[in-house]
Amino acid sequence: MIRFTESGKKYADTIISELRKAEQSVAAEIGVARMKQLNENMALFVKLFSNAGGIKNNETDPFEMIGCSCLGAYFKNASGVHTLAVSTHVGMFQDSVLCTDAGIVDFRYFPDNAGLPVIKTYHASANINVILVKNRGCVDISLNNIVCKAKSVTRLEKGCFSEEKLLSPDAYDGKRMLSGWMGE
Repeated sequence: MIRFTESGKKYADTIISELRKAEQSVAAEIGVARMKQLNENMALFVKLFSNAGGIKNNETDPFEMIGCSCLGAYFKNASGVHTLAVSTHVGMFQDSVLCTDAGIVDFRYFPDNAGLPVIKTYHASANINVILVKNRGCVDISLNNIVCKAKSVTRLEKGCFSEEKLLSPDAYDGKRMLSGWMGE
């Protein structure tokens, strides 16, 4: 979590308030109906753009990367394509990246940007069969000792990444031994 200092809050508020005024001015000029249509068109564009990006195939779980940074993560199952929330978990000894959609899928890894970007997965939900790593960067990535070449797509089969275990951190499918007891 990022917390601003008092001076940082004042500085950010001046920028945000000016942007908000500009947004409200444009919205007032365009009108509510056209703003709603704009939002619907953008949602359709994002959906079609995602499908055109190679996530039509049922076995693909694309992760778009530059270095150890995840730009976007998607998971497809019978109910459709899910855009995963990508967040950083600040750990006591090492931070990790979480790509999740509660109740659907959970994928976690440790990033290491020292030298060649290295990613070590420590958890993947049992329903992840294949991961496609789209490395959009100019540098190769090592994911669990498998090189994902720059500006290319690398296919990782189940077994190449850490799978769900009894004491895994997620409870997307109720398999975790301590779920319920830990207050979820």
